[in-house]
Amino acid sequence: MKLKFEVCLAKLNKLKICEQELERVEDVWRGEAQDLLSQIAQLQEENKNLLSNMSLKDSVNEEDLQRHEGKAVNSWTFAADLQVLRSCVLPSSSHMSSLL
Repeated sequence: MKLKFEVCLAKLNKLKICEQELERVEDVWRGEAQDLLSQIAQLQEENKNLLSNMSLKDSVNEEDLQRHEGKAVNSWTFAADLQVLRSCVLPSSSHMSSLL
């Protein structure tokens, strides 16, 4: 009977040691899992910021492009208007100089 008790006690000690080791492994695993979850949250936030910045940059680029296109159109119409004015003024100038 004493032998069975000692065998059971040895098995119980081994079981306690295994449970303690398992608890340590689980603690490490929980810590690593928490670190990974934190990294995921941080990366998601960085991605959100990058996407937001890209959207802002794209909209700014589109605005710049529209402004540039508008300037090109405006400068083209300005040049055309200037040419029309010159054609109107130059004959008048020559007409004026002939009057003098």
